[in-house]
Amino acid sequence: MPLLLLISVLTSCAGMPDRAVLKEAGKSTAVNAPAVTEVQNAQIASGGEGYLAVADSGNLAVPDESRPQTQLIKEAELSVLVESIADAIQTVSNLVKQQQGDLLEFQDNKPVDTRSRHTAHMQIRVPQQRLEATINALAELGKVRNRSLTARDVSDQLVDLDARLRNLRKQEELVLKIMERSGKVGEVLEAARELSNTREAIERIDAQLKNLQNQVAYSKISLYLEAPALETGQPSLSLGLQLSETWGNAVSSVRGFSLGLVKLFLYLLVFSPYLLLLSGGVWTLRKATKKKGKTEN
Repeated sequence: MPLLLLISVLTSCAGMPDRAVLKEAGKSTAVNAPAVTEVQNAQIASGGEGYLAVADSGNLAVPDESRPQTQLIKEAELSVLVESIADAIQTVSNLVKQQQGDLLEFQDNKPVDTRSRHTAHMQIRVPQQRLEATINALAELGKVRNRSLTARDVSDQLVDLDARLRNLRKQEELVLKIMERSGKVGEVLEAARELSNTREAIERIDAQLKNLQNQVAYSKISLYLEAPALETGQPSLSLGLQLSETWGNAVSSVRGFSLGLVKLFLYLLVFSPYLLLLSGGVWTLRKATKKKGKTEN
């Protein structure tokens, strides 16, 4: 615990000079801001770069370049009806190479017969600045049936992960310095454990940060291709083919009927003892019933 408390104190102290410098810089700017030179006034009046406006007090309104740019993860879906799946796939492959992208997934569902549709699914990844141009090029493959684009803002997540990563790296440096100064075995072991936990957290957050940055840099496109069926109805057969088909159906029916009779005979043969016993029981019962009726009369 003393080592963790020391690390916490050193971490907080490490940030104090930066705040002091910023405070002194702010005072210096506030003192020197009203003293705007004639050259700066001339530059502002002529629309010089780097200045947006001049306040009445003489302070310069400088563009805020420290404000982070909005980071978006963009994904698109596109469904296109094409004449030929094979030609469309070749065109898409060439387009992906031109846009410096990658083909992440590919499925080619070929038709089982002439009445089924040929479909394909492709998942593409392209640089985000080339996303719009790629979608427009894919839309020219045929008739667009569905088109959508979604975007997710991850600016806050990136800023948070970056800040946490920088703090952990500072903590890592402090632990290393403590390990160099410390001579006790217990303190060295405690510092080593703290260093291991810190580095594990650094690797985890660094992986999350790089994953988000990669998703921002490259956008995914889910492309669905569909081609019309070759035949939309039942094909007509010639007279010879119809007669041949009828003869085949008749022979098949006779064969099935004959096979059914043979099976029935085998079943009767196997169950014949039970059938005889059942017939005998019925005959005995009827005979007893008739005899009883004559006796009563």
